[in-house]
Amino acid sequence: MCLNKLALNGRLPATWVDTRDCADDSIKIGRRIAEEGMIGFEYSDTDGGFSLSQPYFSYRFVGQFHGRPLIFIESSGGGTGRFTNLIALELGNHAVRAVESFASGDRCNGGTSNARITGGHLHYDQDITPLDIISLGSTQTKTHDLVNVGGTRETVRLMNDLESSATSCAATVHNSDGHWTALSLSAPNWSDRAGWTERFHYQACFNELYRSYVSRRMTELDHDGVVRFARAFADKCLVEP
Repeated sequence: MCLNKLALNGRLPATWVDTRDCADDSIKIGRRIAEEGMIGFEYSDTDGGFSLSQPYFSYRFVGQFHGRPLIFIESSGGGTGRFTNLIALELGNHAVRAVESFASGDRCNGGTSNARITGGHLHYDQDITPLDIISLGSTQTKTHDLVNVGGTRETVRLMNDLESSATSCAATVHNSDGHWTALSLSAPNWSDRAGWTERFHYQACFNELYRSYVSRRMTELDHDGVVRFARAFADKCLVEP
């Protein structure tokens, strides 16, 4: 329960949590069958509050990174969200607090997985959306044909014209020591989902480009590959009528 009390969404470093007082009488703890290597529990409000799904909290120790213990957390408060956090801890006298966050997200909005430390380097993956793919590609170049993608005005407009919800996992971005290194198009059966193409102006065009990459087995993209994908999107989808 102590780790569940960390202020993961607040300002870091967070306040200290006293490990001698981890009880919480407002919730009822139950057993959770977590994934291999994870430790956790399910819980419910003692007053019987309504939840869409079973609330849970689980974590695993990743290793020591820059002299601090690093843990990976998965949690849900009972809504639709499935939250992940990769954080460094500081240990005190009968106390613990979060001091640094390396990654956090909810499903396709940065949901984190495969956190590991290899050779002193921190590696982890994050699920991202169609809009995220274009945003990553547009920030890597200042060429004129991508101004409409990377410029502030167009980026704001794209948020309303390209799907970016937590249920639209289009790719997995691979990170090392806080910097993304490559991207995998992770939805081989990507299709025109009902409601998306009607609501988002550029979605059908993006979908067509995405499927063309998958059909040519161009699903593993480095930095230059992501830039080329964003440029192809700009050329194909953002052309003036």
